[in-house]
Amino acid sequence: MNNSAKLTKLAYLGILLLTLVSSGCASSLMQPTPAGVEIPKPDSDHALVVFLRPSSLGAAVQAVVFDTTKETKVIGVVSQGTKIPYLVKPGKIELMVVSENGDFLKGDLSAGKTYYVVVHPRFGVFRARFGLKAISKDQLTKAETQKWITDGVWHSSLPEKLNPWVAQNNESIEEKRTYYHMKWDMKSESDRPTLHPEDGLM
Repeated sequence: MNNSAKLTKLAYLGILLLTLVSSGCASSLMQPTPAGVEIPKPDSDHALVVFLRPSSLGAAVQAVVFDTTKETKVIGVVSQGTKIPYLVKPGKIELMVVSENGDFLKGDLSAGKTYYVVVHPRFGVFRARFGLKAISKDQLTKAETQKWITDGVWHSSLPEKLNPWVAQNNESIEEKRTYYHMKWDMKSESDRPTLHPEDGLM
């Protein structure tokens, strides 16, 4: 299969992901975190990554995020105006977002700290594409960033829906991971978003 045909197939798979995930402007695979349910917190054995999606561009399109450090592990679906927490062991990490395309972010996380990642949309061929942006320590002090954090609504996954969806679409997810990771590897180091230990907040 040549690159053009492969790209067309992956774009079609992206449309399939949309039809399976979307429900209006929010994902049916997630729910607002119920009142009284404690949000995970970093501790001496864990770091916390918070995914934010403040932009309204492509609001009807969902972005699925994964941990691909060792194997492809689903984290959740980030809808517009939501934020989702991911508690993880400190150290090296690789994260992925999937929609029409796939994009990645690397990190080196310290225990006890909270890190922020923006899932940002851009125009794609058939629908919105997404990238991951690491929020640096300096950016965390900006009013705009603080507003994103404050305004985002905590969402948590519905495993009884999310896990079967991932199992059903595993082949297409892995095809996207392989194809777009190859393109990502071709980027210069400076063009690869990275979370550094000092970017986290205690």
